This record gives sequence, structure tokens and C-alpha cells, in this order.
Amino acid sequence: MDLRHAHGDGNPECIRTPFFAWGSGISEEDTPSEWRLDNLVRHDISQIDITPLSAGLIGSNFPMNSLGIVPIDILDVSNKIKSKILFGYMMELYEI
Repeated sequence: MDLRHAHGDGNPECIRTPFFAWGSGISEEDTPSEWRLDNLVRHDISQIDITPLSAGLIGSNFPMNSLGIVPIDILDVSNKIKSKILFGYMMELYEI
């Protein structure tokens, strides 16, 4: 939200949402050295993709009417598991 409590002005301060995921199933990528966070890994995803990613990681049903896309490229799992996640998500989109 901006200072007027409005949505959608496009200002990065208004649309960035910190989301932290680590552990089994999350791939690692190098963090740019100028950030001085060599011990951390960063993947940027859209806000709308947080919900389907979270549902896929915990193996729950995808939320109804969620139009985000599972950011499959940040997952470090077998192709079989990726296929199951994508199939479940596509079935939810089909229902919409």
C-alpha cells in the first residue's frame, strides 16, 4: 500500500513482499556480490505466485481462483514431483 493506503501504483516499495523459503525442495542460486549477502540466496517471484508456490511446497490443494503461476524453476525436486505439482495446479486452473 502507498501512503494514501491505495493499491497498484507500481512503486517497488508498495509491491515487494518478502518471502523466505529454504530447505529441502528449494534450489540455490548465487546472490550478486554487491549485495554483500554471500551467505544468502535470492530468487525473485511475483506476489501472485507466492500462494501456488506455498501450496505446492506443502502438498496442499491450490487455492480456488488463484491465478498465480507455480515458479517451478526455483524448486530442487525430481521431475516426477514437479509434474505432480504442475498437474495439480493445472487441474485447479481448469476448474476456474
